[in-house]
Amino acid sequence: MSLEEYCKRHDLVEEILEKTKFLRKYVEEYLIKWSPDQGSQTWGEFIIRDPLAYIIGAICDQRIKAEVAWSIPKALHDELKKRGLEFKASVIYELGEDEIRKWLENYMKGKWGRLRKKAREEWLRDISLYIVKTCELIATKYNDNPDKLLLVSNGKLNPPLLYFVFRQLPGIGPKKASMLSRDFTWDKVLYPEGARERLQKQGVDLVVEQKYLTEIPVDVHILRVVERIFRTEIHREPGYPEPR
Repeated sequence: MSLEEYCKRHDLVEEILEKTKFLRKYVEEYLIKWSPDQGSQTWGEFIIRDPLAYIIGAICDQRIKAEVAWSIPKALHDELKKRGLEFKASVIYELGEDEIRKWLENYMKGKWGRLRKKAREEWLRDISLYIVKTCELIATKYNDNPDKLLLVSNGKLNPPLLYFVFRQLPGIGPKKASMLSRDFTWDKVLYPEGARERLQKQGVDLVVEQKYLTEIPVDVHILRVVERIFRTEIHREPGYPEPR
């Protein structure tokens, strides 16, 4: 007996639909109300205002608390400002992995939660590499302007296209790319709102069509299970630690 036949026989279809509607409504309200500020008054607004902040926040958002990960771009901005430097991809790239790692290690003191020492070292190694390599790509390929990532197809985008736009960035794996592209299908989500406003000032209307093509983000654990079940190997970018 198929799942559909079982549900129909036990009158579960309507119940499942009602629960699905409830969950969708809950998620929509959560996304609209949730602000990554968590009381800070500044770094949520910073993510809207600065295109690089959203990307670095997404890179950092693995294995640590989300509110810590998304506070890192604003904290890095403030640190660079103290040094008389701009928060730009080219500046971060020139600082290099060692300098970014040292700063991250200092910033993360008391913020690790239950992450063990070995995992902390891996996070510091991977994230500093990802941040610097992503900044190198943005500085060299996109003229130091992360918003230019969205100018592919002249701003006429859809979720699959957005997925591959973000997937090219070191540190943005399948799960994160799916999450970031999905953000553009929701109303009142921080970064897409800021991106639309900035691009409008440049005469570009950012339009996301075929929103129904968004998919459920799949992390590396699910990919490993698929590999074992089907006895196959999913392609990964050589030379980099496995991104989420």
